Amino acid sequence: MKKYFLLFALIAVLFTACNTSVEKQEQKAEKAESGKALTSNVEHPGWSKNANIYEVNIRQFSKEGTIGAFMKQLPRLKNMG
Repeated sequence: MKKYFLLFALIAVLFTACNTSVEKQEQKAEKAESGKALTSNVEHPGWSKNANIYEVNIRQFSKEGTIGAFMKQLPRLKNMG
């Protein structure tokens, strides 16, 4: 009797887990669709179309790894365009 109860409990847990993952997948799909609708109506400013955007890892950019050392290089970066 104990074996049947454990088997039934295991099957019930498996079915519950399966149903939850299907629901989560459906929720993710709905969020993705709603997210697309939100981002598709965004108007980007004109300056951003030809802008150069730099991302700098301060620690790796210079030997000192400081903001001051990075700031000394800003005129050189500006001349590069």
